[in-house]
Amino acid sequence: MTEVKGVHGGSSQLTEANARESVRRYSETYFIREVGNGLARVLPGASATKVAAFIESLTTLQSRYFQATDLNEELAGMLDQTELRALLKQLYTIGALGVNTTVNGTRHVNFIYRRTAGGGFSFLREYTLHNSLVVAWNLHW
Repeated sequence: MTEVKGVHGGSSQLTEANARESVRRYSETYFIREVGNGLARVLPGASATKVAAFIESLTTLQSRYFQATDLNEELAGMLDQTELRALLKQLYTIGALGVNTTVNGTRHVNFIYRRTAGGGFSFLREYTLHNSLVVAWNLHW
């Protein structure tokens, strides 16, 4: 609500443009910060550089849909596969990443709090970034 109040004076009906701007501001401030906080202590030791590199690699994706292998080139020499898996699993755990699955030819996205097709985290599946991250990083839908 804070973002809506910052964009809209409250004297008239909220326009679609105001609503979109509020979502963008929320995504760029609160949600990005919370994701960073959620990843901060996943890797042991002094891992702030690794977490920053991981987040930066997500901002360079060509789409909201991706696989772990899509990050390998960007993260070469920074993260090993065990660290990458731990960070992706934590993104799933905090609700910022969905795991895609197909059931009877229908694509489903399972987030930790909304599993439309059952199952949980898998390092080998395709992922979907949360809408707030897509908006904040201006990624393709």
